Formats: sequence, C-alpha cells, structure tokens
Amino acid sequence: MTGTLECPIIYHMYIEQLDTFYVEIPKTGTSSVNAALGPLYSPWSIGGHARVIECLEVLGRTPKRIVCCIRDPMDRLVSAVNHFCKDSDDLTYWLRLLSDREVTRGDGAVPFFMFKPQRYYLSAADFGVDFNVEVYPFEDFADLLASFGFEGELPRENVSKNKFSRDEVLNNDYCEGAFMKNYFMDQVSYTRSLSGDRVLSGENAKV
Repeated sequence: MTGTLECPIIYHMYIEQLDTFYVEIPKTGTSSVNAALGPLYSPWSIGGHARVIECLEVLGRTPKRIVCCIRDPMDRLVSAVNHFCKDSDDLTYWLRLLSDREVTRGDGAVPFFMFKPQRYYLSAADFGVDFNVEVYPFEDFADLLASFGFEGELPRENVSKNKFSRDEVLNNDYCEGAFMKNYFMDQVSYTRSLSGDRVLSGENAKV
C-alpha cells in the first residue's frame, strides 16, 4: 500500500464521511470515480489499488459500506492489454504468460495490477473474514456514482487507446487459455451483476 488513513493521497478509496470503501479494481473506471467524487468529499485514502482485506487491516474493522464496479472481463482484458502494450507489440507475450501461469509482482507492478482477476481485489475468504460488497456492472456506472450523490455529466478519465482491437485479442492463439485460467469466475460475477444481483460476499469472491 502507498498510504495510510493519516496520509491523504490522490486515490480516494476510503471516504471517511460515509465510512465507505471503494474498491479500485484496475481498468473499471476508477480514475473517473475519483474525478466525480473528489469534489464532493475530502476522503482519506488507503491508497492505490488495494484489496478489501488491506482496507480491513488498516481500519481494524469492516466499514459500513464496501462498493465496486466490475467490468465484462474480456473488455477489461482488452483494455488492460492496450494500456500496458501502448508502446510495444507484446500482446502474444502477455496472453501466453497469462495462459501459462499467474502474473506476479516479479513481472512488474503494472502488469501485476492490470492483469489480476477482479475477484482478487474482493476476496478475503482466506483470512477468515466475511463481508458484503455492493457490485455494480460497468454498464450501470451512472447508478454507481449517483449512489454517492453525484449529479452531472459522467467523467471519462484515463481511457485506453485501442492499439489492439477486441477481435485481435479474441483471435490470438493464447486468448482462450488466458481467459479461462484467470477470468472465468469474474465472468460469473459480472453476469450475476447484470441480472440485478448486486451483493457479493467476501466468501463467495474466492479466486
């Protein structure tokens, strides 16, 4: 983690006034969330793309509300690849690695955060802690911000440019293996959220 409750930094993950932890899953619109909510609140942050368990460890308790946005995992993979490979042509390298093994911090901080499953950020089952997370699908991004009292035009921050199209990623020889190994359970959670099931327990967020 890059901060504590005593260290205000750019990422507004814990909103003290609301006792709310917003789980900043990479490539799910988190920069836009910060742009929208920053003027409304003066939150103290845990910092960066922290997991729920990291929030619980810092607070020493479960906050009143834990909320996140989850995205179609294939769309998120395409966005992550385009973000990370914007200055290279390493699409096959990363998809092959993802199909072979888990991405670790040894592969670099950016790919570690970008390519981790969304459920990685939500799970605390291995720590013997359970909680509920409000899960909004990316398609309901406006409803998510409205739940915090935001009104106005939706911000669009840090949007990746598409060097590789969705079809190029899908048609890569290693895409299916990479997706099934890492993001199958993300697909389950995302599909449920689209049907209106917006509550995910930490126990059920196992990766």
